[in-house]
Amino acid sequence: KLIQNGSSPLIKAYIILTEGAEAILRGRTGR
Repeated sequence: KLIQNGSSPLIKAYIILTEGAEAILRGRTGR
């Protein structure tokens, strides 16, 4: 959510991966 630039598919993939990693990390911590 830091970069809301959906112009480049690479940036889009990066955002998806970052948010996915965040969700996994939060799920692991139990939050």
